[in-house]
Amino acid sequence: MTSNAAESLNTRLLWARRLPICSMLEVFRRIVEEWFVERRAAAQSWDHVLTSEAVNKLSKNVEHGRCFPVRCTTLAHLWKVEVGRESFMVDLQHRTCDCREFELDLIPCSHAAAAIRFSGGHIYEFVDRCYKTETVVSMYDSVIMGLPSLEEWILPPYGSPLVLAPVIKKQAGRPRMPRARGGVEAASSSRRQVCTRCHGPSHNRRVCTSQIPIGGVDLNAPPEDVHTEGARRRAPKKCSVCGETTYTRPRCPIRQLTDLD
Repeated sequence: MTSNAAESLNTRLLWARRLPICSMLEVFRRIVEEWFVERRAAAQSWDHVLTSEAVNKLSKNVEHGRCFPVRCTTLAHLWKVEVGRESFMVDLQHRTCDCREFELDLIPCSHAAAAIRFSGGHIYEFVDRCYKTETVVSMYDSVIMGLPSLEEWILPPYGSPLVLAPVIKKQAGRPRMPRARGGVEAASSSRRQVCTRCHGPSHNRRVCTSQIPIGGVDLNAPPEDVHTEGARRRAPKKCSVCGETTYTRPRCPIRQLTDLD
C-alpha cells in the first residue's frame, strides 16, 4: 500500500538510470512535466463537482443505502442506521461511522448516505475537498521550469566551477538492468520445480514425504496404474545394434567384431 507509487515511477524510469546524471535528471523533469500537463487537461475537462472515481463510488453507496431505515437519536447530528440485525451510528458533524469506511475514504458510506438523505442534507457537502474537481486542477497549476543553457548559469564567486565526478569503485561483472525484488515479492521463474524422488511438482527430494517405491512400483499411484507404471519403470535398456537386453551398444559383441573387421 505504501510502495505502489514508487514502484510505478521506478518502472517508468528504469531505462533512464543508464544515462549520465545530468541527462537522467532532465528525463525526470520532462516526465513530471508531461504528467502535469496531461492531468491538468484531464481535470479541466471534467464537468462535475467531484472526480469521476468519487462520483462512481458515491453513486454505489447512495444506491446501496437507499433502503436502510434510519432512526434519530437525542443528538441532532447523530443517526442510527439499521441494516438487518446490525445497527451503525453515523455522526454527520464529525463525519464518522461505525463501519470506519466514512473516515477512511472521506466519502459518505452507504450508512452515512442513508442518514444524509433522511436528514435532508446535501451529500456533496460531506465529501472531502480532495475529491473536488477544483482541488485536482489546482494541484497541477504549479510551473516546472526547465534549466537554461550553460552560458546563462549563475555560478558562485568562490570555488571552482568544475565539479568532479565522485570516486567510485565499479563492481565486477555486467550491471543488472532490472530492479532487485524485495523479500515479500514472489520470485518469478520460468523453470518448474520437480521432485527427483517422486516426480511431483512444487517441492524437491529434501522435503518429499511420499512413500518410497518398492520393486519399481509407486505406492502412491492409483490401483489401475500400478502395473503399467511399474512395468514402464522396470523396462531394461536394449542394445541399439542387436536388440539384446543383457548389454548395451558399447559392450555389444557384434559391434566389436565389426570394428575388428
